[in-house]
Amino acid sequence: MVGGIGGFRYSTDGGTTWTPSNTGLTTNTVNSFAVAGNTVLTSATEGVFRSTDNGTSWAEVHKGGGSSLALNGGSVYAAGGGVYRSQDSGASWSIIDTGAIGDSLMPLFVNGKYFFAGNVFTPYLVSLFADTTPSLYRSPDSGKTWMAITSNLPYYQLLVGVGDPVSYSYYDYIQSFAAIGKTLFAGIQGNYVYRSTDSGTTWSLASTGLADSNLCLATSGSLLFAGTASGGAFLSRDSGTSWTAINTGLTNTNIQALFVNGSDLFAGTKGGGIFHSADTGKLWTAFNNGLTDSSIQSFGVNGEYLFAGVGPGTYGGSVWRYPLSQVGVTSVQKAQPDQASLKVYTLGRYDPNVSIAFSIPGPERVSVAIYDLSGHLVTTLDDKIFSGGQHTLSWNTRTAGSGCYVVRMQAGGSVQVREVPVVR
Repeated sequence: MVGGIGGFRYSTDGGTTWTPSNTGLTTNTVNSFAVAGNTVLTSATEGVFRSTDNGTSWAEVHKGGGSSLALNGGSVYAAGGGVYRSQDSGASWSIIDTGAIGDSLMPLFVNGKYFFAGNVFTPYLVSLFADTTPSLYRSPDSGKTWMAITSNLPYYQLLVGVGDPVSYSYYDYIQSFAAIGKTLFAGIQGNYVYRSTDSGTTWSLASTGLADSNLCLATSGSLLFAGTASGGAFLSRDSGTSWTAINTGLTNTNIQALFVNGSDLFAGTKGGGIFHSADTGKLWTAFNNGLTDSSIQSFGVNGEYLFAGVGPGTYGGSVWRYPLSQVGVTSVQKAQPDQASLKVYTLGRYDPNVSIAFSIPGPERVSVAIYDLSGHLVTTLDDKIFSGGQHTLSWNTRTAGSGCYVVRMQAGGSVQVREVPVVR
């Protein structure tokens, strides 16, 4: 399913053609997603939109806070002209901060007990030539009070050119956040990734080997990914100490969004649509499947669909969706039509279930088990003869502690493993 101005276009023939379905989504840019139970929320240029039917229809539920969304403790938070909170999955909103820390905040990020907000626009001009407004603010109380963070971070700067009309140049502002455990990362416009190990109090550069301007960050277990404006995708295995390019098959290297779901990595590009990797970026394949809008701004996921936000595109700001059950099937059938395959999908922060999809070319005894990183067996999900084709198992992580686990599938002589993070 794919969306245009006013809502979605959907497929009735497996994705070969698309037909209009304009129901409630009217925006220029889709900035981010949040999933709260059965509700999908998206922050857009005009505000926050809400869907309770997997994106088939949308309703605008908040006219402010259209920059970024975050989840914490069962509540949804929105930034933009202040910080807002919803305690009923986006149905109603209340103001927490009136915008004293900046007229526009993006992105908004939660790590542990702290909220972090990147300042995009300054509320007033301090100097004709430069404004050194802090680029980062931190809140210890879910957005009620904020403190500017300046230690070792570049200031947000606004340069004003001379001429008529006056030209503005914004740079050195935070575009993305990510975290591996308690280590926090900030992607800053101008070829920077900064790292903090003390909840954002102090920062240090973590950009060695990272080329070009950083746009977005994503994590998978201990792996850190970065997307850049023209250098493509990069991977760090040592928390940002060093980076290597991972661009094989990536024909568009202007990456605006990165997203990890289980063992799948998705890159949203400017002008090239979506690319997918099932092996942590070693090989990318185009994953557009009829998508006509090519400027991808954001990703989200619930238990059934992968969502992508566009803007501005052919249809203005739009959302499209793709069935999670078909993500691995499509790529595996193209790359390995005669081999066993294993895919793992997490279903959202508040859903303890992990979906484990596998396929085998013919009848075979298959064993699927969960291990911790020390190699200890946590549980065996199944061990029996399965028919050829696609199968799905579920692992309830409710009794598992936070950390990274390994899903191991043995089908005859074939063994495959996938990492899956569990976050509390």
